[in-house]
Amino acid sequence: MARGGWLQHGMSAACTVDEIRVMPLDASTRYVDATAPGGFVIVNFSTRFDRVTMFAEPALALLGMLGHSARMPGAMLAAELPAALARLRSALQESGHVPSPAPVSEPVDREGNPPRDPPVDLATRAVPLISMIERAIAGGSDLMWDRG
Repeated sequence: MARGGWLQHGMSAACTVDEIRVMPLDASTRYVDATAPGGFVIVNFSTRFDRVTMFAEPALALLGMLGHSARMPGAMLAAELPAALARLRSALQESGHVPSPAPVSEPVDREGNPPRDPPVDLATRAVPLISMIERAIAGGSDLMWDRG
């Protein structure tokens, strides 16, 4: 199913892009960029002071929590960042405990081995972006993002 340039892949995710908004998904759907090699997408966030690179799934979820569409490239003005950071923190308090990306329902891989690492929750994945936004606010910088 194509939606906004993204294709269903059959795993799990926190959100998908519909050109102008981020929408939550159930745990059985994952959207990946069909144009990216291997279907993986990297999102680069940048300010005048920092650069943070994330996998698309948590990055798109965090953009939605910031109250912004996940259009690429995108930007938020320095004046918008304090309110966006407050929205992000509030959303993370409600759903930051959710693993991102959500764990696959199978407890073992193809060879029968258990997963190596426990899933990382969205609140933990947000820490570098939150720090970057705090420094941008302090220095009066805009926040920009684009596919990597």
